[in-house]
Amino acid sequence: DCVTLSLLPRLVWSDSKKKEYNNKLENLFSGYTEVKGIESKGSFIIDCIGRAAGRSGVPVSGRDYQKFASKKPWFDGDCSRLRDRSFALLNSHRRNGSGIIKQFYLAVNKTYKLCCERKEREFYLGVGERLDKAVSSKEYWAIVSTFKNKSLFIDSHIEGSAWFEHFKSLLNPATAVGAVSYARPLVEIESLDKPFEIEELRCVLNKAKENKAPGPDQIPYEFFKGMNDDCLYILLNFFNEIFVAGVAPRSFGQS
Repeated sequence: DCVTLSLLPRLVWSDSKKKEYNNKLENLFSGYTEVKGIESKGSFIIDCIGRAAGRSGVPVSGRDYQKFASKKPWFDGDCSRLRDRSFALLNSHRRNGSGIIKQFYLAVNKTYKLCCERKEREFYLGVGERLDKAVSSKEYWAIVSTFKNKSLFIDSHIEGSAWFEHFKSLLNPATAVGAVSYARPLVEIESLDKPFEIEELRCVLNKAKENKAPGPDQIPYEFFKGMNDDCLYILLNFFNEIFVAGVAPRSFGQS
């Protein structure tokens, strides 16, 4: 679904306005670590900026963007209870900023993650045993369907001759070895292969022109340039995650 976002209001970047904006943004960014996936993190950052700048009706809770493991076959009541308790403590900490509650949250969240890892490990280690005990084909394939790739491609327009040529080349590979192409050795430049640094991010933002039309997210450059260091480090971590994963959000391909 396509959602049209409202253009963020133009701000007079006085010291007080900048401080107010960054205080709101820091508070909203506190849920960043709970969000999983490049796409979700990108949406989360954009929505946090929108809310901090005054855009209404934008959900910013990390839970809204978390693709929970509850869809996984190993996710049971123990995982669910620990997850709910973890988020209850996190929300309580966000409301009152208590250091004691934060420590409780970190401990429960760690227990929750360990529980999920243990449940997942136990589930997949027991797959073979469950397959051996399956008493019917229906039960057997029900177990297989919990972990097999369900992405299938079916095309009824493929002609028989195409199938013949496909399996002919597959079952009768060519024995002749063709010419070996020369490839230059891979040249690694440490300065280009290392993660981005905060100075590089500041340099790029400083070069960005102001009073320009924003992209589909409707956020002008000023709202990125107005971030303090704490907020910029969240942005930096996001870009480094993209760099390491080698995958960018789909929105990066839009203009």
